[in-house]
Amino acid sequence: MDSSAAGLYGLRIRSDLPLALDLPPAGGETYPDLVIHLCREPPVSLEGASNDSVYESSLSDLQGRSVLRIYRLAGWDLLHFPGVADFYLSDREILCRPVEGGDRRMLEIRFLGTVMAFWLERSGTAALHASAVALGDRAVGLLAASGSGKSSLTLGLLDRGARLLTDDILALDLDDSNLEDRRVSARPSYPALRMWPDLARRYVDDVSSLPKVNDRVEKVWTTPQALGFEFQPSSSPLAAIYLPERLDEERAVEIEAVGPREALAELLRHSFLHRMPAALGWERRRLETLARVVESVPVRRLRYPSGWQYLPAVLDAVEESLGFG
Repeated sequence: MDSSAAGLYGLRIRSDLPLALDLPPAGGETYPDLVIHLCREPPVSLEGASNDSVYESSLSDLQGRSVLRIYRLAGWDLLHFPGVADFYLSDREILCRPVEGGDRRMLEIRFLGTVMAFWLERSGTAALHASAVALGDRAVGLLAASGSGKSSLTLGLLDRGARLLTDDILALDLDDSNLEDRRVSARPSYPALRMWPDLARRYVDDVSSLPKVNDRVEKVWTTPQALGFEFQPSSSPLAAIYLPERLDEERAVEIEAVGPREALAELLRHSFLHRMPAALGWERRRLETLARVVESVPVRRLRYPSGWQYLPAVLDAVEESLGFG
């Protein structure tokens, strides 16, 4: 990617990071919301930082090191990914210091995922681990753990003419200009779809031609355009959030409303940053933000039988619940 303006998570950015993924161009001539640069030297002194991390991931890499440590420095937050890169974040800038000989594919994954989710939450924007599509002029969010069928539902909706907004991080905008009708919008992330190989075979003749997400999982990725789908580079009002539950039994599709307390718990559980906000002092702000989301957006549990043959009925039920039936 060159230094021209691009769109990412609803932001106008300028970046010189070498990404395999092409980001959509950002329109207009206004100053960028965020600038991302490669750097050779830290912007601030790191003396004593090794003893002052405010967060350490419980996940380890192949060398037994924590995959992420976070430090608070003068004017910057440092996200240290051993063997990959250091990212320094401020209000309007992200500096990336890659490790020499490090994994550049993992650098891209960390930047588009954890780093951008961190910057969004740092700026007060909720970032959920979810997918979302645009149906007409509204967005639909799918919030679930791996194995729930979220990817199948997303692709099924795209097959029916929906447009992809995000496949990984759902960033939410809250508009408080009208207190009687608070609007929550889903921001677009970037044009990429992740799939397990068995799902990818339904759309691609040669799955081996698709790059893996990373070397640790079998998931592959491609662009929605390569599958004949559209990516929507602009935000859409969020009509509903669904919590899919794929069941190993033949049964009718069920969609039921989730109460505010349970809905809030689900959104907190599926925060992209998991336990980081508590360590960083953002927990109260995140709780208040997500409470406002569940006040304004219906959250619905979606239970359905496992099996590709049931997908049309599931999609029919979702569209009917949204008023498209």
